[in-house]
Amino acid sequence: SISLAAGWQVMRAAELALQGATKAEILAAVESTKERTRVYIQIDSVEFIRRGGRLGALMPTIDRMIRALSIKPILNMGDGQLRLLGAARSTVRGLARIATELATLGSLEMVQVMHIRAEQAANWVAREIATSTRFALERIGIGEAGQVLACHGGEGVVGVGALIAG
Repeated sequence: SISLAAGWQVMRAAELALQGATKAEILAAVESTKERTRVYIQIDSVEFIRRGGRLGALMPTIDRMIRALSIKPILNMGDGQLRLLGAARSTVRGLARIATELATLGSLEMVQVMHIRAEQAANWVAREIATSTRFALERIGIGEAGQVLACHGGEGVVGVGALIAG
């Protein structure tokens, strides 16, 4: 998943280690964090994914949809695999779909929005998430994503990570 989801696992492990937790307790908490993490990504173009070969099995389907309908694919991460969640006709509709998906998760502990040169879209989806989930806007982290997401998604990609309250 994108770096923020792995970061939540590391932060939880570090917190527990500082509190004197056992190795078994730390591993159980990391596993719980992993299971409660959801990641959604909207890509603006499939060009970078095509070059990287990351979605080999999904690429023909995604490619046909994008070419035929001029849409934005929405992906989610599950069991270490990127999957096609859906598609939208515009960035705004795609990001609204992600906000709606988060609203179905129940109570959230953390939310992070990552982007590649799409700060306006990231801020917009953060406001939508705050409205749809009642998660405080001030608690939603927003930042530029790292090289992995940039390499696979390219400019315009927006990723949202949510940690379901445990």
